[in-house]
Amino acid sequence: MKKLQDNDFIKLNDAVKLSRQSKDKMKYAILNDTTQRKFLTPKLLVSFLTITAIGICCMLIFTQNIDLKFSDRAIIDSNDHYSFIEEFVIKDILNDSNMEYVKFKGHGENWAAVYIAYKVRDNDKFSADLYVKYIGEKPNPTGTIKYYYDAGSDTGSGSTTYEDEPENGIYLLGISGSFEPLPTKDYKMKLLIEWDKESELIELKSE
Repeated sequence: MKKLQDNDFIKLNDAVKLSRQSKDKMKYAILNDTTQRKFLTPKLLVSFLTITAIGICCMLIFTQNIDLKFSDRAIIDSNDHYSFIEEFVIKDILNDSNMEYVKFKGHGENWAAVYIAYKVRDNDKFSADLYVKYIGEKPNPTGTIKYYYDAGSDTGSGSTTYEDEPENGIYLLGISGSFEPLPTKDYKMKLLIEWDKESELIELKSE
């Protein structure tokens, strides 16, 4: 009888231990789940979304700044097409207060052009110079270059031959003179250039 009681006691004791182990496991699971859920509280979720939004905004601003820099660079490059012509070739005309002039500029994929018609004040006759700069793939073209232009009161065509690449890549295509009035600034000049079995039509506008 005592042995039977001992066996029952052992079984009861084992059951208690098992119950305690299960309870401890359950407690651990509950604590672990609570700890994990702490990372998903509404406050932390809002913080996470806020940081993500800030990161996206920063990325967009950075990208926009890059686009603006590239855009600025394109404007600078476009101005550089004409800078040498204006600063060195025709600077005397541009800086002479006794001169009246109208200047047209424009460029395509391969050529940039500056056309300037000028005359001394109170003079009836004006002169016009047409300069172009090759901005396509190097080397600069050589051989015969043909051109046709329409500047309103001044139209012309012709050809010029360069055996070697011109200094600074500037080509003087034509010089003309006329007793007609200076071309008007609101006119859109057309220029066609033909070279090495290629051609390009460019529109030039006054400043």
